Amino acid sequence: MQHSRVLFDGNGYSEDWIVEAEKRGLPHLRSTVEALPALVSDKTLQLFAKHQVFSSTELHSRYEVYLEHYSKSINIEAQAMIDIAKRQILPVVVRYATELAQSINAIRTAHAEAEVSAQAALLQETSSLLKVLNERINTLLTATSKAKELHGDAYEQGMYYRDVVFKAMNELREVADQLEVLVDYELWPLPSYTQMLFML
Repeated sequence: MQHSRVLFDGNGYSEDWIVEAEKRGLPHLRSTVEALPALVSDKTLQLFAKHQVFSSTELHSRYEVYLEHYSKSINIEAQAMIDIAKRQILPVVVRYATELAQSINAIRTAHAEAEVSAQAALLQETSSLLKVLNERINTLLTATSKAKELHGDAYEQGMYYRDVVFKAMNELREVADQLEVLVDYELWPLPSYTQMLFML
């Protein structure tokens, strides 16, 4: 049998590869939940049955279990994220914003003409991000509640966790990351990126 040497030295995660894969008619599955239906495709069922590896019932059972595991894993992470954001990050940001406001007032009381524009700008940015943080916590709460209502169809629920819940998690994380670089280092309740990367 003749064959050619296969060498791929590109980036399999790039947008260019997605376009190339589509040109070649290759599947491009971005998540576990997208890949799982292949487990119960006709070709897979026939192959496993032919070689007496798994029956159709066994493969469908695994399919359902894997989908449930996917959804439960995302849900656990989302609930942990909500808890951390509500009980650790949110109170610290409120405290930091309050300290900034008190500092501005104290400086103005001591000297009415004192320059406090830097502190005021920092307070404005912190307060704006605090509002966004609270909104995104509520968005994630709503998304996880809705996901639980979809328990009748494991694939539909898995896709909802992927498309809606996971997206809301990333958006919440994004604003938390922005706040981490603003809030006083001593107040931040979690290990910072600086600590994790450079202070091991």
